[in-house]
Amino acid sequence: MKSKILILALIFLNSTVLFSQASLPEDFESGPYTWVNFDGGVTTVIANPQSDGFNPSANVAQQVRTGGQIWGGSWILLDTQIDFTTNNLFKMKVYSPTSGTPVLFKIEHPTNGAINIEKTVNTSVSGAWEELTWDFTGAASGTYQKIVIIFNMGTVGAGETYLFDDIQRFAQEPPLKHMKKITRASEQRDTIIHL
Repeated sequence: MKSKILILALIFLNSTVLFSQASLPEDFESGPYTWVNFDGGVTTVIANPQSDGFNPSANVAQQVRTGGQIWGGSWILLDTQIDFTTNNLFKMKVYSPTSGTPVLFKIEHPTNGAINIEKTVNTSVSGAWEELTWDFTGAASGTYQKIVIIFNMGTVGAGETYLFDDIQRFAQEPPLKHMKKITRASEQRDTIIHL
């Protein structure tokens, strides 16, 4: 009986360590971080090799695409289900070796991966940090608890390395009201050139 209790306790402790949960915003400066890798995507937290003024963080996440499938990536379990009542945008800093790289950001149900929403945004610079935004307007609150990241979705990896950091949620910004340019008569001037 004691051995069964010991085995159950070890299994519980092991599952807690294996699936430690992340919270948002996530900047990878404390841990542990348990990324679950699948089909050729391998994510780890490393010292920031591309520290600059835009992203001076000490640590970042690195995803290496190493063969596998065209959908190879990684996921992490959040500590709570995502509440979309006010914050429906995800923003994340990304460092890609090439511009035009599709970055798939997917949210999933914690136990049923078939319940998900995925959005893809392409990088616009190469060899530099940039911030990408994914809009999940209309997503149901209390349904999703996993974040899935896939760089270069649709392509089998060949050892490409991508960095990401500062996963945050924001509210949708209200649209700008139409602005009308008003010029006062006293500000209008004609330039006369005498020849």
